[in-house]
Amino acid sequence: MADFNYYYFKNYFNKSKIEEINYFIEKNFNFFEDENEGAKKEDGSLKKKSIVKQIYWKKIKHFFNELESELHLINQKHFGYDLYNINDNSLSLFNTYDSNIKGTYDWHKDGSRLNLMDTKLTVLVNLSTEKYEGGEFQINNGDPKIVKEFTEPGDVLMFQSIILHKVNPVTQGVRKSLTFFLNGPSFR
Repeated sequence: MADFNYYYFKNYFNKSKIEEINYFIEKNFNFFEDENEGAKKEDGSLKKKSIVKQIYWKKIKHFFNELESELHLINQKHFGYDLYNINDNSLSLFNTYDSNIKGTYDWHKDGSRLNLMDTKLTVLVNLSTEKYEGGEFQINNGDPKIVKEFTEPGDVLMFQSIILHKVNPVTQGVRKSLTFFLNGPSFR
């Protein structure tokens, strides 16, 4: 379903598939994200408080083949971006926002550091395995809004990467999500 510059699937993955994906990523991720490479506030402090495990798309794409196909179709119908297929060597981000460190990610936009490519759409998959409080996902396209359709394990959200977005602090429990990006030729 589409709303406010995003598209979502409620409960796309069931509990057993979520557990299978989590187990696979935990055993096969490539490396931890260097937190110093992350987005920073004006004062130089980090915008993101989470543990991020990076994994190459080629390792996990078998879990997401059907979803990727659906996302490209949704793009054609609702967003109209010129997109590439996800490259096998693209990194996906397995994010763990733990209440013990008040896991959060302040307002930011997603983008590419490459001159010939831009990040057009961001995809989030809620892979939480336990109840958590806080950690609401917000977007701001002139009016901040909590995305209520992305709150349960198995939910999937796709949105325009150029829209400001954030993860509110997790106040109890652990919120897990997978992030991957749909890229295309540079905006003109």
